[in-house]
Amino acid sequence: MAPCQLIFTIILYHIVCTCQLTLERTVKLEKMTKSDFDHYISIAVNAYAIEKVKTGTWTEDEAYKLSEESFKKLLPNDIETERQYLYSIFDNDKNIKVCYLWLDQVAQTATSNAPIIINIFLFLILI
Repeated sequence: MAPCQLIFTIILYHIVCTCQLTLERTVKLEKMTKSDFDHYISIAVNAYAIEKVKTGTWTEDEAYKLSEESFKKLLPNDIETERQYLYSIFDNDKNIKVCYLWLDQVAQTATSNAPIIINIFLFLILI
């Protein structure tokens, strides 16, 4: 099992256990398309800006611009940025997109060189 598949399996298990759901789903990871990346970035930039304003780190006036700059530094070549792995995750049973996942192999821990999760965005889907 590839590191990203293992990580996602663990996350999915945690979500299922935490939410007390007993759903069995088969998912597939696909490299994020440019269209999905643009959608993901629009969500992520806004969410990050809002979070920084809530914590008092940035003012409302500067938050969106600083958030955009942060993402541009982290992903200078968008989906082609080296050692950054961006995926769209699909529910095979329903053939729908359920999640965006961003793994970073640059920000490794002291004990592992496996990619770490930078961001995960789950879609709310009524089953």
